[in-house]
Amino acid sequence: MSPFSAIITPMSVCFTGPDGKVHNVLSTDDLFPTICEAIKVLQNAIRFRNDNSVDENPYGDPDILHMELADLLEIKAKKINLAGEGKVCVVGGVVYYGDEPVHGAITERILWGLDEGFDMSAYINFLENVMENPSKRAVDEMYSFMEKHNMGITTDGYILGYKRVKDNFKDIYSGKFDNSPGQIVEIRRNMVDDDASRTCSHGLHFCSMHYLPSYGVGPGNTIVIVKVHPKDIVSVPIDYNHAKVRTCRYEVLSEYTGTDKEDFLGTKAVWTDEDFRDDSDDWAEYDVCEDCGEEPCECHYCSECGCEPCECNFCNDCGFDPCECESENVEEFVEESIVSSETENAVLASLDKLSVKINVTVNVDGDDL
Repeated sequence: MSPFSAIITPMSVCFTGPDGKVHNVLSTDDLFPTICEAIKVLQNAIRFRNDNSVDENPYGDPDILHMELADLLEIKAKKINLAGEGKVCVVGGVVYYGDEPVHGAITERILWGLDEGFDMSAYINFLENVMENPSKRAVDEMYSFMEKHNMGITTDGYILGYKRVKDNFKDIYSGKFDNSPGQIVEIRRNMVDDDASRTCSHGLHFCSMHYLPSYGVGPGNTIVIVKVHPKDIVSVPIDYNHAKVRTCRYEVLSEYTGTDKEDFLGTKAVWTDEDFRDDSDDWAEYDVCEDCGEEPCECHYCSECGCEPCECNFCNDCGFDPCECESENVEEFVEESIVSSETENAVLASLDKLSVKINVTVNVDGDDL
């Protein structure tokens, strides 16, 4: 059995196992506190054995404690090896994808996903996508970004992030790029600055929740969720704790309606396209007539009873429940909804005044509209 040795810092702990292998555990590892406590007990047991060769060791047998310490990591290793489909494995306390060691941040995300019941396929897809990135520096910076921020990963191995845009979904800086849900935004990779030390420079950007309060927080802006292939990441600027990323391509999945303080993407280890498609489907079901596909205000048709909206008082804008519209009571609804001619004339006069104001606005500053 090899002698025990360890180096402990606030960021990591490194120790030798009974077989002589060196293990490194980062402070971000959920086992880090347990490993540190086990090492303290083992060190006390070794110290007591060296000072008292006869008395029973109150801390336990150092050799057994040494093996139990290594077993803590072996449990994690076996879990990854069983799920790794031959592509991901653990050797000497290090996770490998093929022959490439996997960064500690990804190792923790893999374990998080396995604990939540996901299979390994999402992470295998992610690692395969990472290998397509032509820049080692970009890959290292991407791992740093993911280590510091809980960014979502999709089942097909993409990264999810946030982006703040104008309320018309154009980018805030130039106003040229359309970031509406479903759009793919792309520029040539060599147009993106790959120097992370230049914190504000050329390229498409997305970010973590940590960066959102630092950009575009004025009125009239909104937030979208974007999906990024790891191969398209170019650099991670060093400011704001590596919270924003420069890329050459992304797909806009949906508008984010939460606050910039609730990290929605950090709540799950793995995301699917359906997670974002559901919200848009619910919105479409409410605002579109299922019979003709048009907005109710344009098709003038109530899908529940087949009568005109002016007869059943149904309108998606006011929220009137179409199930309350019964064909035998149409006349009653009509009588209750008739507006006096005097009120009608007053409404029309107000609309005429409003149209004049609108025309004046258009003539003065039509570009903003």
